[in-house]
Order: sequence, then C-alpha cells, then structure tokens
Amino acid sequence: MPFDGANFRSEPPRPERDARIERIWAAIVIVSAVIMLVMPVSAVGLLDLVRYVRGTH
Repeated sequence: MPFDGANFRSEPPRPERDARIERIWAAIVIVSAVIMLVMPVSAVGLLDLVRYVRGTH
C-alpha cells in the first residue's frame, strides 16, 4: 500500500533560538579562521605574481 500520509505526524518545530545563534557563531568563527589562514598565503602569492610580472624578483 503506498504511503498517503494519513497518519503522519511531524514533530512541532522546537523554539531553539540558542542553537541557531550558536550555529551562526560557529559559521562566523570557521569563516574567519579560513580567511586568516588563506589571506597571508594569497597576499604573498599576489606579491610574488606582481614581482614576476614586473620582472623584479
């Protein structure tokens, strides 16, 4: 018999505002950590590229 959803009960959404805020803060921390790790490398790479193009390496 195919599922028609007659007796299906979904749980009501829980008002967990703290969990949402924690998830947002975790995303902010992860993104800022990745930016801090990538920016120095990309800045050095950009300087190397500029020096290579200008011929002053």
